[in-house]
Amino acid sequence: MKKNSLAAMAVIAAGSLALVSCSEAPFLGDWESSPAPISNPLPQQATGTAVTGLTFLKAEDNTAGKTTFSQEYDIKHTTVTAEGMTFDVHVTGTATASGTWTYDVDDDDDLLLTFDDASVSVDISGTELTYRGDQDSLLVTAAQDSLQRSLSTEWNRSIEDLFRRDLVRYGVISDIERARDKNTITFEIENPEQKIVMRRIAK
Repeated sequence: MKKNSLAAMAVIAAGSLALVSCSEAPFLGDWESSPAPISNPLPQQATGTAVTGLTFLKAEDNTAGKTTFSQEYDIKHTTVTAEGMTFDVHVTGTATASGTWTYDVDDDDDLLLTFDDASVSVDISGTELTYRGDQDSLLVTAAQDSLQRSLSTEWNRSIEDLFRRDLVRYGVISDIERARDKNTITFEIENPEQKIVMRRIAK
């Protein structure tokens, strides 16, 4: 009977620890990565970086909640107009999506994220053009205004495409851990496999 009692107590203790782990949900809060090179192919031979953000909010039962995924883009490239004018282009923008998170039933170190497709939003905050050359200023201004409008539309589509690709990759985040400082979390995403490090955003 003594052995049975000890075994039962061990089971209860293990269950209590599991409940504590779930109730603490160490990943809750607002998190942000450092700027990282954009891994997906960029159009127009551009180069750029993205800062990824995640917010996890808890629900009443502590096993699921709302989440927000965002990326801030900083992209540069060079383009030539039909008139032969060369411009250096600097595009900045933000994309966001909202959804829910829940624990993976097979592994409580893994989270399943489900995003609402209709919630995807893209905002091009800036399209700066710098002219290279010595053309007449009026011609340059006219070309710049036309190019700025078209580039804003083109990059809105391109950024949404980049964002949706990463949105799929963040559908499952594995081996999520919080560092001892409580302000850093690490986890892995797939396709391709990548380790992500994020810092807590101070509020």
